Amino acid sequence: LNSDDFKNLIIKIKERNISGVNVTVPFKKEVIPYLDKLTSGAEVTQSVNTILLTNDSKIVGYNTDIGGFENAIKYTKYDTSGKKIFILGSGGVTPSIIFALYNMNVSSITLTNRTKAKAEQLQNFYNSNTKKKNGWNDIKVVDWGEVPEFDMIINATSVGLNKDDNLDLDFSKIGKNKFFYDVIYNPKETNFLKKGIFWGVTQRINTSRIVLPLLLLGCSAEVDFPHPSSEWLMSLDIPHMLHASVK
Repeated sequence: LNSDDFKNLIIKIKERNISGVNVTVPFKKEVIPYLDKLTSGAEVTQSVNTILLTNDSKIVGYNTDIGGFENAIKYTKYDTSGKKIFILGSGGVTPSIIFALYNMNVSSITLTNRTKAKAEQLQNFYNSNTKKKNGWNDIKVVDWGEVPEFDMIINATSVGLNKDDNLDLDFSKIGKNKFFYDVIYNPKETNFLKKGIFWGVTQRINTSRIVLPLLLLGCSAEVDFPHPSSEWLMSLDIPHMLHASVK
């Protein structure tokens, strides 16, 4: 897509030929200049994944990745308060996950990325004075391959889209009771999650068509939720929905 494509898309939305648009990488930031307004989450993260035309004919950019992540964790009943979070990858959905995590009262966030400069760029973005006004702790960055102490690890890279993909990280010394979470939703069981399974057993939470696989060490259960409400579904970014994985 180029600037003319974005302009034509906006025209179609304003003419109500299109009701709304789902935006994915690499356009979540590039589309922002063409919008009339951003919601607070989209503004802070500078990331838009949904575009809608309001009743007053304003084209508004939303970030439903934030609510999607928060709801996924909520339905696992995992308490993130005071937890140390380790995120693999710094592009795509990572800014939204960071924003959500701080709303969930985590104690610290550490980033790693194969290209360290990209992780440092996101680190600087969130460690700016504007972000620190919210009382957030500084984000840390470590070299790729280094595995710090954590309670929850999130794979926010594209590694896993292909069934033979593997993250070249050593989890042999991470200890027990760790929560593995993978943003890759197809295949359902990535090699990252299989590493989680290696350390424990599988817990699954099914919400009708939305399945959030969880790998929780020392815990095994199968929980089925009723068909989710339309309000809950609207709060999620279904195309990027979340293969939670936990261990």
